[in-house]
Formats: sequence, C-alpha cells, structure tokens
Amino acid sequence: MFETCPVEILQVESEFAWLFDIYTKLESKRTLEIGSFYGGSLYYWLKTSGSTVVSVDFLIRRNDERYAKLMESRAKWGEWVKGTDNKLISIVGDSRDEAIVERVKSHLPVVDFLYIDANHTEEACWSDVRNYWPLVRSGGVMAMHDIANQQHGVHTVWDWVKLNCDKYEEKMDVPGYCGMGVAWKG
Repeated sequence: MFETCPVEILQVESEFAWLFDIYTKLESKRTLEIGSFYGGSLYYWLKTSGSTVVSVDFLIRRNDERYAKLMESRAKWGEWVKGTDNKLISIVGDSRDEAIVERVKSHLPVVDFLYIDANHTEEACWSDVRNYWPLVRSGGVMAMHDIANQQHGVHTVWDWVKLNCDKYEEKMDVPGYCGMGVAWKG
C-alpha cells in the first residue's frame, strides 16, 4: 500500500491499511486530521472523491533535522488535489488553540471522519477529543493512532473513548507499539 505514497508515512502499514478500509467504506466527504506531519495519511484521505479534508498541525522548528524533509513533503500537498473535486485546507497551528478550533469549525461544522495523530501527551489528546469529537456526526468515526504505546498519554484517552462510544475496534500488530483505534458515534 505505502509504495504509492509520495511522502513518508509514519504508520504500521497493516494497521493503516485496516483503517483505510474503514475510511473507504465510510465514504467520508468531510475529513478532519489532527496531526499530519509529512502528510502520508493525508495523501490517502484525499483519494475519496468529492471530499473536503482539513489538516491541523504545527510546524517543527527550523533547527530540527526533519524540517527540510517536512517542508519538501508539505510542498507536494497541493498537487494531490489538482484536477480532482477534492478540497484540502491546511491549518498551521496548535489544535488546542481556541482560534484554531473555531477555524476548523468554520470549514467543517460536521465531520464524517476524525483522525487524531498529533501531540501524543495525555493533555493534548484529551483536548483534541474534547474539541473535535463533538463535531463527528451520528454514524461517523473517530480514529486514534498510537493507542498501544504506553509511553504516551494516548492509551489513557483511548481507554475512556472505548467506554463512551457506541462501538469500537482496535488493531495492534506490533505489541506495545503504535496501534489503531476506531470509535463509531451512534
């Protein structure tokens, strides 16, 4: 699957293929990704025809060794929607910032598919769930990456989500590493 992606994708391929199958079946027309980095997963969300995809992420510092690669990858994003009926809106900033939340809502007051793969601290993950899960429509999906990694706070938030959604599924192909969680809203 990943051999077709023009930028690096920071996912376990089998877990992401599983998630992309769920995404494809959902036929999302309104997708929100919190944490895009190079844009690997973003590339796949844009394969759904007639969709609006909003990406929210902050840029790393220029002195970070990944900065040049990040900017080179992000320069390709516009090419992915040329000649399609898709719309990509890239919002640069902290997903927890109230002004960013309001910008997201102005573009996507309702979301079919929400993907959270941003700041992996427990506080940031809670904030993203509090701010963006309410935007997910009934029958929509919220997916979270890195639910298996015990070194981050994502697993704690995911445990709460599992208790407070209508249905969930998990895929963890590498024990203690990455992991994908999907929650459906009734």
